[in-house]
Amino acid sequence: MIHLTTRDMKEAFLQLNFLFTTRSTIDYKPSHNKFQNYHFLNAFNILLEADHCDTDLKLEQIGYKRRKANHLLRSYLDPAEYKHWIELIKETTKEYHRVDSDIVLPTTKNSKHKNGPCLLGFSFRSHIFPVLTVYSRSVELPQPCAADTILIAAIGEHIREELDLDTVRVHWYIASARLRSTFANFFRLFVYPFEEFEYLNTEFQKHVEKQWNNILADLEKDVSFSKLVRLRNEYKRIIIERKEPEQYTGTKYFIEKLKVGDW
Repeated sequence: MIHLTTRDMKEAFLQLNFLFTTRSTIDYKPSHNKFQNYHFLNAFNILLEADHCDTDLKLEQIGYKRRKANHLLRSYLDPAEYKHWIELIKETTKEYHRVDSDIVLPTTKNSKHKNGPCLLGFSFRSHIFPVLTVYSRSVELPQPCAADTILIAAIGEHIREELDLDTVRVHWYIASARLRSTFANFFRLFVYPFEEFEYLNTEFQKHVEKQWNNILADLEKDVSFSKLVRLRNEYKRIIIERKEPEQYTGTKYFIEKLKVGDW
């Protein structure tokens, strides 16, 4: 099993992405495969432990707006079931001063993916220390993973506020993590120019470099394929230009929604 330890959930997001690169904190070689002309790197059986549930990641950094953020909530959580879960945690804590056995919240069946939802469920206990445990079938790097990271952090922060705790740890079990070459440059731009790295598979790195040079190195260059034009413009809008005002879509946005059950 791959074991990653981090201070908070932003560092967790970074370490998950760096796992496929020369900046990885552990000695690991991801598997590589090609499907329908796309190149993928894969990692399996990951346990990520974060000492604190907080993060300053914001959804607009990865191209998510309010509508997409609300869709994320609806895909994973039922408002009534989530409220019942929080109340059960509070009642158990009030009666016994801690939660010895995990209280579980499965995600909804709203996912339209044929393999089921990427996030399978959450559980909370506070037997020794407060910990939110998260179970994922799959994470898609970097953007959907970042969205999941922010939602997990918000749930941890909500529990922390409700129980008046100093912090909540996060244990995140991930069955599989996957990165597609056409999306890798989103993360490269996210940390650029502060971090220099290469992906651990030569063929995958070649495709990432080709996209970087053909689309990003010359931002005024015309690209004949409409999909590549849209992708280039998306890079410029999200990472490079940042012209749109901030939409307040970090953990605070999710916490407000979680408290009132409005999604």
